[in-house]
Amino acid sequence: MNGIMVAYACLAALNHRLNTGEGQFIDFSQCEGVSSLIGEVLLGYAMTGRVQERMGNRHPFYCPIMSINAGVWIGGWP
Repeated sequence: MNGIMVAYACLAALNHRLNTGEGQFIDFSQCEGVSSLIGEVLLGYAMTGRVQERMGNRHPFYCPIMSINAGVWIGGWP
């Protein structure tokens, strides 16, 4: 994910150069790039001090994302 975020930053800097003629300095931290993906975990730790346990495919807000056994393989291979 960090590579994609840096690529977007580079594209934004190139777009700014095309529009204004001046360059940009990109200062990117890998920690900042990933922290946007786990915001609720960081906020929960900052407020309560509780370390988030591993969830696997479970999530309290984005449901249903758990694996469901339908009795058939849906991947396209027999």
